[in-house]
Amino acid sequence: MAIPTQHHIVILGSGFAGLRTAIELKKRASRLKQARITLVDARADHVYTPLLYEVCTGSLMPGICADDLRVRELKKGVTFPLSDFCFSGKKISVEVKQGKVLRADPTTHTVNFEDGSSLSYDTLVVALGSQIATNKIPGVIDFALPMKRLEYAVVLQHTFREGLKRARRDGKSWRLVVCGAGATGCELAAELAGYIRSVSRHKHEDAPKVDIVLVDASQRVLSASRESVSRRAFARLSSLGIEMVLNACVKEVRKGEVHIDVNGNKRTLTCDAIVWTAGIEPSTELAHLGCPFDERGFIRVKPTLEVEQTEQVYALGDAVIFLHPKTGARVPALAQVADRQANIVAENITRSLERRPDINWNPPERWTTVIPLGGSFALLDLGLFIIGGRAGYCVHKVIDLWYVLSILPVRRAWKHWSYARKMFLQNDD
Repeated sequence: MAIPTQHHIVILGSGFAGLRTAIELKKRASRLKQARITLVDARADHVYTPLLYEVCTGSLMPGICADDLRVRELKKGVTFPLSDFCFSGKKISVEVKQGKVLRADPTTHTVNFEDGSSLSYDTLVVALGSQIATNKIPGVIDFALPMKRLEYAVVLQHTFREGLKRARRDGKSWRLVVCGAGATGCELAAELAGYIRSVSRHKHEDAPKVDIVLVDASQRVLSASRESVSRRAFARLSSLGIEMVLNACVKEVRKGEVHIDVNGNKRTLTCDAIVWTAGIEPSTELAHLGCPFDERGFIRVKPTLEVEQTEQVYALGDAVIFLHPKTGARVPALAQVADRQANIVAENITRSLERRPDINWNPPERWTTVIPLGGSFALLDLGLFIIGGRAGYCVHKVIDLWYVLSILPVRRAWKHWSYARKMFLQNDD
């Protein structure tokens, strides 16, 4: 008697969307029956990106040496080895393949990798995320430091440490320009400014002189948030001594210079370091997956999150363009969005094997967001009202704990969260 072959589900990407899809499929093991999952990523670990801004400042405190050991400790606070999510079972198994995707062919159901290897699949899930958008502005790639991945955060940490050391030694001001006043830019600027204020307040030593400039083309910071949230964020950033230059379009980036246009007036901002946090664009890996795209290069999907013009290919997270059925606006690129989409994808894959009709994703019109803004301060937008300050910060930490609990067993989750909290608490006071 022939042994039935296992249905092979290949997930490209181990970020919020990809990892959550694997976890949701594992929960449906009794329904999937004979199936196996391969989780593919160029990295060997899952990165909790909401804490990358903490990595940038996590070893700047006086008396702490940012050597290789310290950097490894910082990385450990925001990473989870993918091997922790592998398991074998009678009904479903999860394996991890480390490799960079070269191309995929939906007609032959094959994924090829840069190292020459390949994988065949029965169902493909694309969750390759996004990358920093340069908007084709000259000099961004060469002279600005992007803030998107763990490797970039480590480079920024080294840049900040050396800059602050030089400012202390020479008694001169060290100037940082952050291009992009969205959540990432505001979090990073506030965290560094909060650290400087902490040094001064607690008198660990003389605080280095640092000027932080936040630049954005919009009329307000956190332009994707409600205006009331933006106003409170502006007040918080101002209290930290951060200069905000709004309605400013970046025209060119040079070494130590950011050339901007503010309402038709050209200005040049001189600085010692430039950080780029101005939006996202599709990952370059998406271009070779045989999927239909919109004009910006994001994958087009059906309401079921199955890729248009394909069968048994799903896409989710930052890689896709999903328009809200009521408002027509694009659903934001948030971790919680990826989590909810993953549940839909896992359910529809399971239903496909059960020969049941798919379900559509109906996203909410508003999303609860929390934005940490230096020290023990955060803004929690609940829609009807806003919680700010230490209360918002406490909720922020609870959200971090909830996420870790959702992907790891309780004891390991608590241990990891406690380690990360202790590691990054030094800058949160």
